[in-house]
Amino acid sequence: MVFRFFASVIAALMALGSLGQSPSPDFAVINVKVEDGLGRVLEGATVVVRGGRIESVGMEPSPAELPIVDGKGKTLYPGFIDAFSTRGLKLPPAPSTPSGPGQATPQTRPIRPGADTTAHGSMWEANRKGLAPEWKASDNLDFSPSEREVKSGVTALMLSSSRGSLRGQPVVVAALPAEEPGRVLAQTAGQAASFRIGPGSGYPGNVLGSIALLRQTLLDAQSHKAGARLWTGDKKPDWAASLEALQPALDGSARVFFEASQSREILRALALADEFGLRLVIVGGREAGLHAAELSKRQIPVVLTNDLGPEPGVEPSQNVPAADRQPEEFLKERHANWLKSARSAEALFEAKVPVAFASEGSDRGLLAGVRARIARGLDRNLALGALTIGAARILGIDQETGSVTPGKRADLVLLSGDFADPESTVERVWVAGRESKVEVKS
Repeated sequence: MVFRFFASVIAALMALGSLGQSPSPDFAVINVKVEDGLGRVLEGATVVVRGGRIESVGMEPSPAELPIVDGKGKTLYPGFIDAFSTRGLKLPPAPSTPSGPGQATPQTRPIRPGADTTAHGSMWEANRKGLAPEWKASDNLDFSPSEREVKSGVTALMLSSSRGSLRGQPVVVAALPAEEPGRVLAQTAGQAASFRIGPGSGYPGNVLGSIALLRQTLLDAQSHKAGARLWTGDKKPDWAASLEALQPALDGSARVFFEASQSREILRALALADEFGLRLVIVGGREAGLHAAELSKRQIPVVLTNDLGPEPGVEPSQNVPAADRQPEEFLKERHANWLKSARSAEALFEAKVPVAFASEGSDRGLLAGVRARIARGLDRNLALGALTIGAARILGIDQETGSVTPGKRADLVLLSGDFADPESTVERVWVAGRESKVEVKS
């Protein structure tokens, strides 16, 4: 009895310390159908939550002292995980000085006349636009859960910058209000990268230039690790922090979340990974299904964003003159390509590629995007796994969340019915045992 008492006290203190806040309410959800995210389904089950964590899941009656949530006719799921979003961050400052080849800036030496088409080596500091691998999303959070997250049943998100080619270090957060401490689940989720440097990034202004600068930066980071001096004088320049921040990506201890949706972008990212030994996660993945076999062979996860857009038609428009109408062959080819993209998830699952979903690229929210894929034929059980434990594994938080399992955080979502049914609504959401206070409008 004494041992049990001290064990319960220690467990409560550990839960309190891990959350960094006052204890979460204890409660039990009874008479509920549970889909635990790992493939197990329980009918009429009881889930007990204490101190923000799941204490038990089973058919036993609820402890008499706990507040009760009656889940009869409803389904309880692990909280859904939005595996990539660019909202809720204070972004790195956009370049404010001229930076193209031949343009002098305060950081560069004067450029000799007639050299306007060359980028002299001394322009390194000016040319490194869009490179901010040292930038930490965790230090720039401006996120608080909104109706969008609650209506999608989202309890955790990975937040990343959308600016530059080396975009810094994403952060995984619990969908808790801004004033709540303890909401950062993974301080440094890896490194974010893209071939698309985004508006306002300055030089280089095209994809080939972006690839060249990205490769040169990675090569410089390798040289820096090997002890090469890449600057003159005794004072280490500010940009050396970029080279140091890339070391975890180069040694494989941190994943690189690479935005790549088109087939050629995915192939370029794979080539870059081969050259520098990067552990890739493909983000976007609109045409990733075309490379499912290769991605499976390398076990490269894919985070699919909801950026498919509406299904294009195959009939020429009658609202424009006949001479200006798009050819029927073109419309059919475009539709066929759209279908390939829409079925990327199925191809990836069939090849056993690790998959997660993200809300990025759509205003519909995470759950609506996944439901649209299910309506087009995606297996709902595979989709549920990708929304929960699959995403948690990719983001490295599966020991804490992603399934309705005793000992894990009480990240839970209660729906009126099946999550795949568009008529089913999110009724209650708990994050670490705390119910969301955001009002859900019907």
